[in-house]
Amino acid sequence: MNGCIQIVSAFLGSLGFGIVFRMKRRRLAFACLGGGVTWILYVLCEKYALSLFVSNFIATVFASAYAKVVAKHTKSPEIIYIITSVVPLIPGSSLYYALSSFIESSYDQFEQYAMTTGIVSAAISFGILLVTIFYNIIARTMIHIRGMELRNRNIEKNNGR
Repeated sequence: MNGCIQIVSAFLGSLGFGIVFRMKRRRLAFACLGGGVTWILYVLCEKYALSLFVSNFIATVFASAYAKVVAKHTKSPEIIYIITSVVPLIPGSSLYYALSSFIESSYDQFEQYAMTTGIVSAAISFGILLVTIFYNIIARTMIHIRGMELRNRNIEKNNGR
């Protein structure tokens, strides 16, 4: 039951950010789906005792790849899908507790919560970065291959004259 509540909350959180970004209705469905599936993936990784960093990293890699595919399909900016898909992973509670502990001078607790916030933030950043780098490498390679094919066709065409 708790898992269902978490998944519904992830869908609704993504929906809320989609509404804040004034996304069109057909795009909102993709945004909600991205957030929900990202959270499901995170929970599955966590269930199999993967570390906090790895769980968030894997979920973010999915969210970023999903955002690129959906953005291309809907002809929309990918940033709106990346943000709405990653929203469930954002370490809001650990950041809140870190700042609260700091204000209360509980430095041991502050260190623990700040470390958790940093780990999750780094995992999210690296996940997005990794997908973006690989996507750009693949896209440039495909453009280069297509360019080579066109040049070869033009050479063959000109030699056939």
